[in-house]
Amino acid sequence: MKKSSKYFIALMLTIGFIFFGKGIYIQAKAILAQYLIESSWKETLETKQYQKPWSWADTTIVLKMEIPKLQKDLYVLEGDSGSSLAFAPGHSQMSKLPGENGTILISAHRDTHFEPLQYLNLEDKIVLYDKNNTKYFYRIINKKIIDVNHDTIPIKMGKEELILVTCWPFDAIIAGGTKRYLVIGEKIESI
Repeated sequence: MKKSSKYFIALMLTIGFIFFGKGIYIQAKAILAQYLIESSWKETLETKQYQKPWSWADTTIVLKMEIPKLQKDLYVLEGDSGSSLAFAPGHSQMSKLPGENGTILISAHRDTHFEPLQYLNLEDKIVLYDKNNTKYFYRIINKKIIDVNHDTIPIKMGKEELILVTCWPFDAIIAGGTKRYLVIGEKIESI
């Protein structure tokens, strides 16, 4: 084998190990973030004060979301910036929180936290918990697809509703399209 071939193989192996290491690092970081978010939620319930998931975070955990049909619990961060959505669903600061009689808007990525939205049907239920561990119940009454170039997501006052939003289609190869998938729920008294 030529000396240049050996160097090429060594270079390719080194590059492979670097990418493998970065992949492991990203997965470990994601697992640790979920643990820290859940721990912060427990502290929020104890103190009744919103807590940061890590000391340098620019967000706090404001809600816990339960989707009984899917046996899935999600923690919701305040704000829907890219840095928040990288770790959990985000509550739009332009919208209301449960109990404030208005639209509660929560968004997440279609290929991570809100991937399960595609399996929800009309009449399915969603439960939100606030920092006092008060439960708020919602029944899905509508699902629709909008184009953000032509449509807006209305933030209403007076009637409490829940809107979950993610990119669409779920199986898109390229991220960043203009279509959004909305799951709309109305407040109900209990499940």
